[in-house]
Amino acid sequence: MNVTQFFTNFSSIVSYKHPVICFTGKTDQPLFFEKLKQYIEQQAGNSFKTINIDSDISQVQGQLSTTFLGQTSWYWLSNIGLISSKKKKSDYLNFIKNYSGPHRLLVFIPESDITTLSNEIMNYVIQENYQYDQIKKIPILYDDQKTEVLAYFYSKLYRLKKEYSLDQLCLLKEYASLLGKNINQFFDTWIEQLIISDVSLFHLSQLFFEKQSSEFFRKWQDIRKYYADQFWTAYFSEQLFKASFYIRYQGQVPTDQKQLLFGLPFSFIKHDWQLYHVRELQAAHQKLYTIDLSLKRGGNIHQLDSFCMLFFSNAFH
Repeated sequence: MNVTQFFTNFSSIVSYKHPVICFTGKTDQPLFFEKLKQYIEQQAGNSFKTINIDSDISQVQGQLSTTFLGQTSWYWLSNIGLISSKKKKSDYLNFIKNYSGPHRLLVFIPESDITTLSNEIMNYVIQENYQYDQIKKIPILYDDQKTEVLAYFYSKLYRLKKEYSLDQLCLLKEYASLLGKNINQFFDTWIEQLIISDVSLFHLSQLFFEKQSSEFFRKWQDIRKYYADQFWTAYFSEQLFKASFYIRYQGQVPTDQKQLLFGLPFSFIKHDWQLYHVRELQAAHQKLYTIDLSLKRGGNIHQLDSFCMLFFSNAFH
C-alpha cells in the first residue's frame, strides 16, 4: 500500500485496532512525519508519545505492555534505521513484528530492513518523489482555509519540477501559508534555494535552532560536500541575522518586510524564536565573524564544528 491509500482509508485505519502502522521507503521524511502526527492527533483525538529508541528494548517492552485503566495510547518510534547496533535493531524489529497491543505504534522502517517484518503489519510505502496529481490525495499538504492559495502555489511549483519529496512539499507548504500576496516574489527570488535535490538547508537550519546536535551533525555531514567551505560562514551568518531581525519584532514583522524571513525554518518563525534573545544571537554572529577572518587566512574549517558545539551548549547566553 502507499501513502495516498493511507489517507483514503484513514478512518478505517484509525478505528481498526491493528497495533502497528508502519511507513517505509528509501529515505526518512522527518517533516512529513511531524505533519502526519499532527494530522492523526487532530482527526482521531489522540496525542502521541515518543519512544526513545536509544533506550534498551526491555525498557520499551515494559512501557508498551502496560496500560492505565485500559486506555490505549499512540506511540511514535521514529526511524528504526537510526539504530546503529545490529543486535539492537534486530531486537526492535522483532518486537515490532510481534507487538499485539495494548497501544498503537507508528514507525518508519527503511526499505532495507522492512523484509524482516510480518505481512500482517500495516505497511505504507513512501515514494522518493510525488507528482502534482498525487499530492491532491494527501490532505496534510492542504489547509481548508487556504485551499485556493495553496492550489495556486502548487501549480506554480510543479511548473518548475515534475516531482518533489514529501519533506520538500511539507516545508514549502508552510512557506506558502505565510506568503499571502508575495507568492510571485517568492518564486522569483527564493524558490531555487529551497528546492535542493535530496538535500535541505532548511531542515538543517531547523535542527540548528532547535539545538538537536546529534541530528544536526548527521545532516550536516550529508550536506557539507555540496558546498565550498566559505559558504558555511555565510550560511550561518545569514541565519543568525534573520533570526535576530525576527526576534526584534517579537514575531510581528511588517508585511512589507516578510520577504526577509525567507530561509528561516518555519518552526523558528512559529514558536522557537521565543527561546532566544537578540544578545545571544549577536554574540554567536560575532564569533562567526572571527572564524570567517581566520578561514580567509588559512584557518581550519573545523572551527565551524566548534562554533556549533558552543551554540548548542548555550555558550553565547
